[in-house]
Amino acid sequence: MTFLDASPRAGSAGLHRPYLPALLLLAVAGGSLWTLLQRNVQSRSSPFAAREINLQALAGPLPQRAAALPLSSHKCTNTRNDNHRVCEYSNLILHGGTVYYLTDDPDLELPIVDVTYHPADDEKFAPTVLQRSAAAFLLPAQNKNEWASIPLSWLWKVTKRWDNLAHHFGEDAVTLHHTLCSFLGECRYPPRREVQLLLLHSREQGALLSAVNATLARCATGSPAVFRDDVRLLSKTVLLEKAWSGIGPQCHAQRGCASDSEFGTLRGDKRASMPPAALQSWRERLGACYGFDVRTPAQTRPKNVLIVDRPYEAGRHMLNIRSVEKFVQQRFPEDVVRVQYFEDVPFPEQLRIMSRVSLLVMVHGSAIALWPFLPPGAVAIHISPDVESNDNLQRVWADHYARDWGFTGLSYVPVNNTEPSRQHMRWERLVLQDGYKTLTDQEKLALLEQGECPDKLSQLCTFHWKRQELSLVLNLDDLAWALDMAESELLRKAAGKPPLLQPPQR
Repeated sequence: MTFLDASPRAGSAGLHRPYLPALLLLAVAGGSLWTLLQRNVQSRSSPFAAREINLQALAGPLPQRAAALPLSSHKCTNTRNDNHRVCEYSNLILHGGTVYYLTDDPDLELPIVDVTYHPADDEKFAPTVLQRSAAAFLLPAQNKNEWASIPLSWLWKVTKRWDNLAHHFGEDAVTLHHTLCSFLGECRYPPRREVQLLLLHSREQGALLSAVNATLARCATGSPAVFRDDVRLLSKTVLLEKAWSGIGPQCHAQRGCASDSEFGTLRGDKRASMPPAALQSWRERLGACYGFDVRTPAQTRPKNVLIVDRPYEAGRHMLNIRSVEKFVQQRFPEDVVRVQYFEDVPFPEQLRIMSRVSLLVMVHGSAIALWPFLPPGAVAIHISPDVESNDNLQRVWADHYARDWGFTGLSYVPVNNTEPSRQHMRWERLVLQDGYKTLTDQEKLALLEQGECPDKLSQLCTFHWKRQELSLVLNLDDLAWALDMAESELLRKAAGKPPLLQPPQR
């Protein structure tokens, strides 16, 4: 960017960029993305190497007076719907952790956009309007900052209400991919250009999980996401040459997106679910990036049976895991059966492992975010350890994934624990918590013997104790039924017969 004394006045105009349905449908039909995957599957080295912040030197002399600073401009889609609006900005200035919009118009009011899919007080964003006549503090003569530029960036917020894999990878990353695809045409791997993901919340509020950030950097954006107040930026004044912000009319999340589902209708969600073609393009992108197959159907001879367990310390651990493993091995003596803990497995390898599974057995947890990368026709057995499962959304999450990713042939068998005696709290931790100490003896007994949360601590008990402190002795009779159902479903689909387990309707 070369700074000039004159620059166009800020303006706003309708911007119309199609969703690119033809491109995505072509990818699903077996087009260029599959060819790209075949080229990349031979080697797991990335031809699109992620680097740090995509800062570049400015072209031309630095501005020496306020009148030489560039005016910002913008144009937006969906001008009638604040929730679905996406805006493209030119010449924003990032300085001291604030994103400024420079203008000579004293009456300018910028449109707001949603920058996180989940309804929240901080979901809206607009750059800070700054009159150019008052922008002298940005000049090199006024501060010691080094000037730099970022050619292309996207202004975003991570959903920090639940920083786990299911939300960051299963929702944030998928939604970001869809937004980049819809508005920048960046639908595949390797990307054509780097897009710097700039997080609008403070670094004090946490970050994307490192595995998700690394995956986005390698497979989608080219640079790791950084905060607006990243310490590496605080000594710089950064010209954002082209910056985009917003989500658009569609996203992928169990909460905050699915207006076209039963639960979304009840909540009044603002966006619709992503269409199958867009979700398939995400599968293709990750498969091409990390070198695994997303198209070959699940094996039936031999079957690959994976039992995903969680450590006791994480909660929702199968306390009789050795018995479960032996039982499954006896049930499938000619097949490959293994128990897997993902905590110490590199994230790309987790995806590769899941891409080879025929039957998956798992207790509800963040690994549900990996379901989309099961082979076509695979079947998951989803275990809810809590006898009050219908009240804590575990079944809702599974329904959500089966509904949205059912186009791949994914289906699941629900196993809901109905025996309070089989669920075990981590009493050595629970009894030390302040909330537990307020319970009466009767309430403690009801929690112990019936698995019932006390009314006065319903949210704490349901959303924390039952998720973090609860493990299960799995009923092997229930497991036998689920394995029979899952195998039958797997074989039916492999034979081209219609599945018996139908995903919930959109």
